[in-house]
Amino acid sequence: MTSAPPEAIVRDLAAGPHKLYGIGPALAWEYLRNVGIDGVKPDIHVCRFLGANRMGESEQEQAGVSEAVAIVRKMSEQLHLPMVEIDSILWSYCASHYGEICTATPHCDACVVRKFCTRKEVCG
Repeated sequence: MTSAPPEAIVRDLAAGPHKLYGIGPALAWEYLRNVGIDGVKPDIHVCRFLGANRMGESEQEQAGVSEAVAIVRKMSEQLHLPMVEIDSILWSYCASHYGEICTATPHCDACVVRKFCTRKEVCG
C-alpha cells in the first residue's frame, strides 16, 4: 500500500479494506501530509475557496474532494510549489482565527485576490 499513489492510499484509508474509523478523504490526506507525502487536505475551507462562488476553479459551489486535489496539483505544477505549501496558504487565508479573509462569511474588503473572485453577493 505504501508504494501506491497518494489518491489510492486515501481511498483505502477512507473507504477501502484498510478503512480507519472516523477517517474520510480530508483526514486521510491530512495523515499523508503529516507523514511527509505532498498533498492537500481538501477540507471545507479549501473546497469553498476553489468553488464557483469564490475563485471559480470549480463549476460547483464548493469543489469536490477529488476536484480540489486536482486543482491544487495543477497549481503546484504551475507555481513550482509543493501542494502542501499551497494548501497551507489557502487554509490560512480561509480559516477562522487564522487569516480570516475568505471564511464562511468572507471579508472581501480585506481580500487581496478580490478582483479574481466570482462572488456576486455583498460580502460581510
